[in-house]
Amino acid sequence: MNMIRWIKQNRRQVITASALLLVYYTLVFSGIFAYFTSRDSVSNSLAARQSSVMLYEPMWDSAGREMAQHSEPGMNIPKNPYAVNDGQTDLYIRLKVTITLGDYEGSLRTSVSEEGEVARPTNQKRFSSIIDAVKLKTKDAGDNDIYVDLLTWNDSSWSCANGKFAVYPNDTAPPSGNSMELYFYYTNGSNDGTMFAVSPGETTEELFHRLEIPIYKADYLGVFDQDYDINIQAQALPTGTFVQPPTPQTFAEAYD
Repeated sequence: MNMIRWIKQNRRQVITASALLLVYYTLVFSGIFAYFTSRDSVSNSLAARQSSVMLYEPMWDSAGREMAQHSEPGMNIPKNPYAVNDGQTDLYIRLKVTITLGDYEGSLRTSVSEEGEVARPTNQKRFSSIIDAVKLKTKDAGDNDIYVDLLTWNDSSWSCANGKFAVYPNDTAPPSGNSMELYFYYTNGSNDGTMFAVSPGETTEELFHRLEIPIYKADYLGVFDQDYDINIQAQALPTGTFVQPPTPQTFAEAYD
């Protein structure tokens, strides 16, 4: 009651104090509101571009895969791997070929004919025979289609019959283990040791075209009657990975 009486007696002072308090809170809260809503606007737009490469084997997908499930002597199995730049940046592309041997099944000696037997082939021999079966379609002097070995071992190094690719390292001899890797760098015909920049939407050439399964038992048994796998991957580096503007990439730099 005393407080009410005091307020009535000092109404002018109370109104003045209330007004001052209202002004104070208005200033304080308007400052906080401005702090949370006022900001500088700076635009730093970064346009991210995607790099992507895909492997295609249309003849393998349409016929070769099914044929490989029933491989027989003398069969020609279509397989034509190539890469497509389906991204938004120029790419240096290579095709990685991995040959994997399954565990050998059968006796230590494989019967070939009534005249005799041949010893079980070493893994090096199995790798060499499989590589010899990989064929590239090209033209002879009369412009007729012929099929040649994609790779040839010359004592200490491989030579590649497909002039659009280079194999690197080229001194990887068939190993004694169960897996072998070969890398084919796309050059588009250049012979200066550098890779070719494949633009978005463009493709490499086909690396090879078929596998020719040997017709003679001496070449077939012990190798092609055993489990083996030829796996191919398309791999790529954006051309601007190392320097800007891009410079031609050597096989050694890309491999590293």
